[in-house]
Amino acid sequence: MISNEYQKNQEQNWKSLLIVIDYVKTLARQGISFRNVKTIEGNFQQFLLAEGRRNPTFGKWLKQKIYQSSSIQV
Repeated sequence: MISNEYQKNQEQNWKSLLIVIDYVKTLARQGISFRNVKTIEGNFQQFLLAEGRRNPTFGKWLKQKIYQSSSIQV
């Protein structure tokens, strides 16, 4: 049986992933470049940071993910 905390974490990850996908689709639809994807100054990152300011739960999730490399995230 999956623990309640793990299940909540998975649910938050899923909701946050849907927000990220929505911004990817929006940028593509509008023809806006992602720019500087390796730095925090790119269009994509700025959109996500703005969403994080409006949505505290997403903002907390985003801060956890920004400073972890892909090899650390499991």
